[in-house]
Amino acid sequence: MKRSAITALLLGLAALSARAGTVTLDIADFGDMADSVSSVVAVYRQTGLSQSITNTYTPSANASINVPNLMVESMTLYANLNPGYGNAKFVWYAANYKGGTVFDQGELQCGSGGVTVPFLTQPGTEFQLATFVTNLTVTPNTYTLTFNPNGGTVQPNSKTITYREKYGTLPVPTRTGYRFDGWMGEGRIWTGNETVETLENQTFTAQWTPITYTVTFGANGGTGTMAPQSFTYDEAQTLTPCAFSFENYSFRCWTNAVTGLTYLNGAQVSNLTNVQDAVVALDAVWAAKSYEIHYHRNYSSDIFSTQQISYGETVTLASALGRTGYKFLGWALSSDATTSSHGANEMVSSSDFTFDESGVLDLYAVWGAYSYTVSFSENGGTGSSILVVGKGGKKAVFDNNTFKITGSSGNIMSANVFVGSGENPSHITYTNNVIDSETGSSGFMYGITVCGEGNLVEGNTVNMKGNAITNQYGAVATKNIYRNNVITGGGTMTVGTY
Repeated sequence: MKRSAITALLLGLAALSARAGTVTLDIADFGDMADSVSSVVAVYRQTGLSQSITNTYTPSANASINVPNLMVESMTLYANLNPGYGNAKFVWYAANYKGGTVFDQGELQCGSGGVTVPFLTQPGTEFQLATFVTNLTVTPNTYTLTFNPNGGTVQPNSKTITYREKYGTLPVPTRTGYRFDGWMGEGRIWTGNETVETLENQTFTAQWTPITYTVTFGANGGTGTMAPQSFTYDEAQTLTPCAFSFENYSFRCWTNAVTGLTYLNGAQVSNLTNVQDAVVALDAVWAAKSYEIHYHRNYSSDIFSTQQISYGETVTLASALGRTGYKFLGWALSSDATTSSHGANEMVSSSDFTFDESGVLDLYAVWGAYSYTVSFSENGGTGSSILVVGKGGKKAVFDNNTFKITGSSGNIMSANVFVGSGENPSHITYTNNVIDSETGSSGFMYGITVCGEGNLVEGNTVNMKGNAITNQYGAVATKNIYRNNVITGGGTMTVGTY
């Protein structure tokens, strides 16, 4: 603590009488202490008198008083201090006036009751003693200055300040995400260069401004643009929804490569950094789109299995199916395909296919009917029909069959209106069949008979005499298809409308 020590009062020995303790009082110039001392009061009593004398001295450039040849038995000094100063201290010493030898000295703390100045004598000696009061020192008051960090932290959190001295260095507080703007007290900002004028303890409160920063968005392989987004610390804000796109990929989240943290689309976030004007980069995270493959039996109960596949993933297609009388040929992209585009258990990639808008691919089983040879013998009798579709029959398939005929009458493959009930048979498929007759011509021998409409007769080979391919009752020639059939052995093809 700095102390204001100014030589203010000099009570010296101006003249001595024949008796020890006789002094003349002089008060020296102490006008420069007017700020701290309002007055100095000297109360003394003359030798032989019971009444004391009081003199008051006010600081000024020419303050002094002379009391020659005064017999002094006691003296008390008071210091009346101005606000801001709390202590007064008189410095004294005792000396032989003639010889200048100092016998004693000390300091006298002046309280509210004043202080008594010692007077020393040595009776019976030739030495003349006197007491000198040389200095008046005043001590400024001190106060406690407390620092309120206002949400931050500060060390130290207080300091001692001295009246009429500068505040000095003030601590710098810290607060995550904020910029320190100074110490506020009594409606103003303090820097520490100011002089202490207060007469009581003080509190300074830290002033803060939240930092601002910018968030940028990276496409990370996608396409499109997104504007940066401004943020203020401690203020939550919703991230701008992702405006990027990436073919065959779906947006998953944002990631911060520095911190490793991730944020969902449209998430509400705050305090992504605590650095003023920092740029926080968020990059899009993409997930390969997921698709479904639907497998169809393609003859009953349609979809029998569903398989998940992600973009860029390789999977194994479903195994072969079983169907009585048919061989599984593979998978095709349409339900009416006769040849397959992919085999059972084939390894495929998602890039091998084009999925619909809902992310689905339909694969249909392709079937091939087993072929076999049926030999009929009349065994002494007359022939009859072999394969017949009667009334109510639709969408039957005669495919890849081989017939070796030894009889001379009957229908080999027939759509017949004389058997069954309901609508006439229609939409029958006759494909890739072989009929080979070893008998002569007969009016009752028919190779392929067609009834109704929507029928397909294609790729058949008929070696026989007589009626190789013939329309039956209800057949409409213009509503059936006959193509790429081979007839040998003198047989005929009659496809008129009945």
